[in-house]
Amino acid sequence: MNSISQTTGYALEALACIASREVDYASVQDIAECAGIPPSYLAKIVHRLAMAGIINTKRGYRGGIQLARAPREIKLIEIHQAVEHRRPPREDEEAYLAAKAGPARTAQSFCQALQTNFIHQLEEITLADVLSSEISD
Repeated sequence: MNSISQTTGYALEALACIASREVDYASVQDIAECAGIPPSYLAKIVHRLAMAGIINTKRGYRGGIQLARAPREIKLIEIHQAVEHRRPPREDEEAYLAAKAGPARTAQSFCQALQTNFIHQLEEITLADVLSSEISD
């Protein structure tokens, strides 16, 4: 619940490989080799990242994948939500969950607070932070 899944980890590895390339577009095969991800699994991740506007894809000769924005403009929450098919809770959903949680739901409230804290951390960290390993405790 409060950790990065293998899929999100693979997406981060792939994005790090894309960011490190000196070419305009990197091939899926090159990224798969760089990140150590099976090409068929990477293709699914690439599709999700492209749909979220995190990467651009180009078919054909000299095609491939490139970041759609600078690494400092890509938040981990975007990557996480793109590959996990998750969306942030709306304010009315958070209010409903808070009102629903009574004394008997202490554990549920605690878990919800942990999840909210985890999401807030992902909102603060960028791909550039990951690439430079400057994440604060």
